Amino acid sequence: MKLTKIAALTAGVVFSFGVSSVFAADVATADEVVAKVKEAAAEVAKDATAGLAELNKKDGKFVWKDTYVFAYDCKEDKMVAHPMAPALVGQPVLAMKDKAKENAKELFKELCEAGKGAKGGWVEYQWTKPGVEGIFKKFSYAHAIEGSSIQVGAGIYDDAATVEALNGKL
Repeated sequence: MKLTKIAALTAGVVFSFGVSSVFAADVATADEVVAKVKEAAAEVAKDATAGLAELNKKDGKFVWKDTYVFAYDCKEDKMVAHPMAPALVGQPVLAMKDKAKENAKELFKELCEAGKGAKGGWVEYQWTKPGVEGIFKKFSYAHAIEGSSIQVGAGIYDDAATVEALNGKL
C-alpha cells in the first residue's frame, strides 16, 4: 500500500514539473516580441494591405505562444489589425483604458507615445490574462511604421520586468 502511494505521489510530482515546463515554454519573451513586432512593421511598411491582412489571421505567423501582434493608427484613432478580437478593427482606441482599478491609463495614447522613438518602446499596464481570473501586470512593445501613423505592438506578462529594463535592451 505504501509503495502505491509513493508511486502515485512521485507520478504527480513528475507530472507537475512536466506541465510547468510545458507552460513555461509557451510564454513569449520580450526579445521575441520585439523581433516579431519589427518583422510585422517591415511587412506592413512594404505592403500595407497584405501586411495588415496577415496580422488579422488568428492562425497566422504573428500569433505565437501566449501573444500576438496587433496594429493601430495613432492619427486616425482606430485599431487596424487584431487577430484575437476582429470586432475591434475599425474601432477607436485612443480613449481605451487599461484594467487598473485606480488611475487607469489611456493605453493606446501611451503606446502611440512610446512607439514614436526610432527603437520603439515599452508600456506597462494592467490587463486580463486569457484563461486566468484577475488583473495582471502586462507590458506591450510598440513600434511605428516609418512614414505612417500606424504602429504595431505585442505584449508579455512578466511580474519581474520594468519598462526601464525592457527599454534598456532595445
